[in-house]
Amino acid sequence: FKEGMIAAINAGNPQYLPTVEQANEIINNTGIAVSKALAGTASAADALKEADEANNAALAR
Repeated sequence: FKEGMIAAINAGNPQYLPTVEQANEIINNTGIAVSKALAGTASAADALKEADEANNAALAR
């Protein structure tokens, strides 16, 4: 397991997260959308639309 994890870390892209000031908010909004879809409290399309709108608003600030 250890060797596989180290190989994955070494092959990974450390810049896979958004590099904007609002990154934490974007990640949080997206995570909430995924949680809503998985919990069945919103359709995936509706949850992601809501996250998209929130993320765009955050980026516009």
